[in-house]
Amino acid sequence: RKAISYYYAMVKWLDDEVAKVLDMLEETGLSKDTILILSSDHGALRGECGGGLGKHVFNRASHAVPLIISTPDGRLQGHESGLCSTLDIGTTLLSLLGIPSPESFQGIDLTKETREEVFSSIGYGEASSRAFPMRDLGKLDDEHGWPRRSAIRKGNFRLDMNTRINGNEPTEEERDLFFVDTARCPDEDINMATWPEYATEVREMTAKLLNHIARSKEVPEDYVRLPKGLREQSQQ
Repeated sequence: RKAISYYYAMVKWLDDEVAKVLDMLEETGLSKDTILILSSDHGALRGECGGGLGKHVFNRASHAVPLIISTPDGRLQGHESGLCSTLDIGTTLLSLLGIPSPESFQGIDLTKETREEVFSSIGYGEASSRAFPMRDLGKLDDEHGWPRRSAIRKGNFRLDMNTRINGNEPTEEERDLFFVDTARCPDEDINMATWPEYATEVREMTAKLLNHIARSKEVPEDYVRLPKGLREQSQQ
């Protein structure tokens, strides 16, 4: 209860700080030609789905982040895009400004398009990976570092699984597949991966997620490891 009260106190503080920005824009007249975007880093669990106060799962409580865009001319008034990615912010902002997006941009224009699915990952999945790297704590087990877990959301469905363990692709058993229909289970705390009525969705979404991963590039392990001196200093 104390942690939850602190969490909502932080939300209240943030609201107050945003209000100061809005007041300043109104007072200076800048609100007439300013596009406002509110987003954030990931959330954190407050006891949902048995996850304590962590953030290492794809439950909506920690997976979803706000994305609110307001324009002076009200072009987006009442517009709701549904699924979207932070990759879409750049493309959408340039569109609102009438500037073409570079071909290298992977995002879509949320004023004109809707995403069918979004992908995300947590962790590096190396032998040296830890759930809490600054404290060198948190392994999958005695022989395996903290895994990389990846997710795909499509419509009402969420599917996630381990996709890298000790630098290798997991076996089918090691994937530890999770699937949920959020229309039937909004709390996302029931694993429906083996329910017969969802066999087609599980198979198709697993294939899409694996294809997305196959097209991704890996970061060299040395780049993601905490330097030895800093690691030792953080443990003191």
